[in-house]
Amino acid sequence: MTFPTVTSTFSYMFTADAYMLGFFTTVLSLVITKKYTYGFLPGAVLFFVSVGVYQANLPLALTLITVVLLNEILTQQSSLRKTLTYALRFLMTTGIGMALYGITFTLYTNFFAGKISNYQGLNEIGDTSITISERFTLIKESFQEFFFRGYITEMPVNLFEMLNVATFTLIILGFVWFAVHHKIYRHGWLLGIAIVLLLSLPISAYSLYFVSSDVSYHMLMVMTLVSFYYVPIVFYDNYTPVKFTTPVLSWSTLLVSALIVFNFAIIANISYFNMNLKYERSYAFMNRVVDRIEQTEGVEEATKLAVLGRISMESSVSSVEVPQNVPKMTGMLGDRFLAHPPHYKRMMKNYFGYSYGLSSAEEREEIKESDLYKEMEPWPAASAVQRVGDTIIIKLDD
Repeated sequence: MTFPTVTSTFSYMFTADAYMLGFFTTVLSLVITKKYTYGFLPGAVLFFVSVGVYQANLPLALTLITVVLLNEILTQQSSLRKTLTYALRFLMTTGIGMALYGITFTLYTNFFAGKISNYQGLNEIGDTSITISERFTLIKESFQEFFFRGYITEMPVNLFEMLNVATFTLIILGFVWFAVHHKIYRHGWLLGIAIVLLLSLPISAYSLYFVSSDVSYHMLMVMTLVSFYYVPIVFYDNYTPVKFTTPVLSWSTLLVSALIVFNFAIIANISYFNMNLKYERSYAFMNRVVDRIEQTEGVEEATKLAVLGRISMESSVSSVEVPQNVPKMTGMLGDRFLAHPPHYKRMMKNYFGYSYGLSSAEEREEIKESDLYKEMEPWPAASAVQRVGDTIIIKLDD
């Protein structure tokens, strides 16, 4: 619940219920698949729902499956045959679920929506514009950027990166512990499978790069990375008493996990603090704009807004200090909420009770070419707000 993806989701509250439903159905589909012999049938339907909500739930499912299979092999709770049965069920769940999604996608695009949106490369699924090696490079860079940003960029190293190093240290030490104490090293092929599963986690997490090279992983898409923090806890749950090594690994896992949760909570509070600053700045600015509009002669005749340019509200807190102390949080970072004309329209209506329409793109271009607009000075000059006919013109910058 404290993972940064959940925090970022709270800046998109109008979709938060759907995102959480998608996470829930992803996990539930895997639980049912593992528990029941034919669980892959209802599991596939649930998985279809989850990727229908958000395609990034595919990597989430793949990483969780990898963790489950890795746990089965290392802890030897099940026979190899049983483990392979689980793997086959999971394959059926994801395969059938994605097939249902593909059918729905095809029907929707061909019979209802026409041309699909190009958001996140969705319209270029299966493109071959870049090589396999380049896709692996994207995976490596994204993986390093999330977990080790402070060590590979000019950004400062925070507790977040330090705890990530501790997490991966626990994963490696725990893997070695099981390989030695459960004597998996005696079965080279079994140890090889476990190593492949462990090393494949980043590939599973960023598998959408193999779907479209234009995918840009942001914080809302990386709930899948929570799987890496699960691994030490899964190991912890299966340690058996061994003098010295087991207590050290167990207590280290407990301490690191507690610090991770606490630090995620701090990151969430910093993010919420910045969102509040963004709101306060935006509200204060809009209050000034509305006051200026009310003082404009003939404003009662205006029915439309023409907002041209963007306002700068940079502050060291939001532009420097916050980004340096938290991961790249989608929706939470930035200096203001007012980025596009519709934002001005909605804020004026919802907060100040003024209902204006918006001028069209052609009308805005015509205004930009007019002599009046060229003579206007940008905000906060007195001439930055003018009325022409039924339109209020707001010039924010040059």
